[in-house]
Amino acid sequence: MKIGFSFSRCIRDIVDGKVDKNDVVCIIARTNFDPHNKQHWKQIWEGYTYGGLSYAEWANHAEQEDEFYNLVLDLYDKGIIHQPRQYEKGQPQRMNEHWYELNVRPVDMSPGVKNAYEKYRLLAGIAGK
Repeated sequence: MKIGFSFSRCIRDIVDGKVDKNDVVCIIARTNFDPHNKQHWKQIWEGYTYGGLSYAEWANHAEQEDEFYNLVLDLYDKGIIHQPRQYEKGQPQRMNEHWYELNVRPVDMSPGVKNAYEKYRLLAGIAGK
């Protein structure tokens, strides 16, 4: 299960098949728009595909607007896209990564998975991660 911290990169990863949309718990976005408002959507889409710093990352997707739009509507309507700027002043701090993995609680793990997870945590601690 994943939490995303970049609307554009996370949505693009899902469309590109890098992340399964069913594995996404929440995307915390720095955007502030309503995808049901066509004017808002057009501004967002044109900003990603025809300008800005991320243009090179989006250039290959210009013909996929319907696919992106339908995905965004689906996630938005399910409450998966959270936009803190709609509710508070300022915007969320930019994160170094745009996906973070959620871990299963040890109490919910099978004994083999729990043992492997504990070894992973031990090695991660030694490595300073």
